Amino acid sequence: METTGARVRELRLSLGLNQTDFARRIGMSQSGVAGYERNERSVDERSILLICSEYGVSEPWLRTGEGEMYEKKPAADDLIG
Repeated sequence: METTGARVRELRLSLGLNQTDFARRIGMSQSGVAGYERNERSVDERSILLICSEYGVSEPWLRTGEGEMYEKKPAADDLIG
C-alpha cells in the first residue's frame, strides 16, 4: 500500500525538485520532508493543504492515491461565457 509520504516523494520527483527546494516553498525544513518520504512522520493536515495549494495537487490523490496527481485546470474555452 502506497503511503502519503510516498506520494509526496513521487510529486517532488515529478517536479524535479530536491527536498530542500520542495520544503522551502511550503515553509518546511528538508528534514521534515525527508521524514514524510521515509514514513517516519505522518503528513499533517497543514502540510497537505500547503502542498496542494502550492503545487496544484489534487487533495484526494495526495491523501489516498485516487484520481489524478494534479488538479484539472479549466480549458480556456470553458472560461469564456
